[in-house]
Amino acid sequence: MLTAKKVEQAKYPCNPSKLFDGGGLYLLVAKTGKYWRYKYRLAGKENTFAIGVYPDVSLKQAREEHQKARELVRKGIAPASDKKREKLGLADAHKNSFSFVAREWFNSHMKDMSESYKKRSKRILEKDLNPSIGGRPISEISAPEIPTLNTPTI
Repeated sequence: MLTAKKVEQAKYPCNPSKLFDGGGLYLLVAKTGKYWRYKYRLAGKENTFAIGVYPDVSLKQAREEHQKARELVRKGIAPASDKKREKLGLADAHKNSFSFVAREWFNSHMKDMSESYKKRSKRILEKDLNPSIGGRPISEISAPEIPTLNTPTI
C-alpha cells in the first residue's frame, strides 16, 4: 500500500519504475513525471487506464478514480471508453447509440421493402433490441450481447 509520503518522495531511477498500491493501481515514475495507472483485464486482454498525473491527482483522488474504473470493469465496460463518452458529451454519445444508428439504418434500408417486412423489422428493433442495448454506444456492443431472436427467416 502506498502512502502520500512515499508518492511525494518517489524519485526517478535509471528506468521508469512502478510503485504498486493494490488492485491494479500503480504510480509510474518516469523521467517526465509521475503517472497514475490502473492495470486490468477485460475479455482476456490486459489493458492500462490512465488516471492522471501526480500532483494534479493526489493518492486519494487516484484511489477514488480507481474504484470507479474497477466498477466499470466488473460490468464489462472499458474505463477509457466511459471517459471518452464523458468528454464527448451526451449529444455525441446519443448519435453513437445503438437506437440512433438502428433508426438511421432502418430509414435508409427499408425504403423498397414490403410493409409487412418493415413492420416486423421495426418491432424487432423497438421491442427486442432497444430495451437491452438501445442506449449503449454501437462500438461497445459485441455479437454475443445481442439477444437471440425468435424471428422467422426470410
